[in-house]
Amino acid sequence: MSQPMFEFDLRIAEADSEGYYYTRWDLAHVITVTGATKDEAFSKGFAVLGDPRRGRYWTGVCDKIREVKAND
Repeated sequence: MSQPMFEFDLRIAEADSEGYYYTRWDLAHVITVTGATKDEAFSKGFAVLGDPRRGRYWTGVCDKIREVKAND
């Protein structure tokens, strides 16, 4: 039996590494990623978006999780 897979609806935004600026969630990227875990989904989402601007890092929230049915 294979590991269950899930679709994660994510919002990913740039955050200030110094903590001076608020994270602009209204400018977040909204993406759907498939993975076995939430950590894997965030890793894939961050990789898809590439490197953030200098002095920033990616942060995200998961809005929804759905199990993906296997095609047997």
